[in-house]
Amino acid sequence: MGWAVNDMPTATMLSERIGATTVVSHSVGVSLVLAVGQANAAGNYEVLRTLGSAKLRDLNTQAGLAKTFAAVRELHLDVSPVVVTTPALTEPPSITKEGYLRVYGAFPTSPVEVPFGMLFEVENGAWKLNAISVGARPAAKVAEAPMPIPEPTAAAPVRTDAKPEKKPDSKNK
Repeated sequence: MGWAVNDMPTATMLSERIGATTVVSHSVGVSLVLAVGQANAAGNYEVLRTLGSAKLRDLNTQAGLAKTFAAVRELHLDVSPVVVTTPALTEPPSITKEGYLRVYGAFPTSPVEVPFGMLFEVENGAWKLNAISVGARPAAKVAEAPMPIPEPTAAAPVRTDAKPEKKPDSKNK
């Protein structure tokens, strides 16, 4: 499955040929949020970088990703509860005019939930992560505004703007 170099896929083509709705499934959200959590715990962002698109890799070194996720890393947040939690999307997944798939939501874990924003692009016929934002906030705020992620551009960097409202208690480190 592929397109000619100048044949930019339409939203309908993406939806039909690649399955835009399946990319936002539980497993994709879980795996990417866990990848950020594991990278934070290990201090090694190479796997997260490798999961991303060529644009993500070109713009983000391991040191850059460590700096990007420093605020979340300092919380010592255990994201493992997302494995058994279905994400609540704060808005329907959408495909931008540039062909990026944008997904906003949160894993409603307690006492701290894990909000996220993800941007995907088609690379070699598959959806690849272009940008991700992961944070932490007190539970029961899923309906709030989505996590900000970069607007789709020729090369969107990974970033997180998440600032927790309070430090989680020691039960969810």
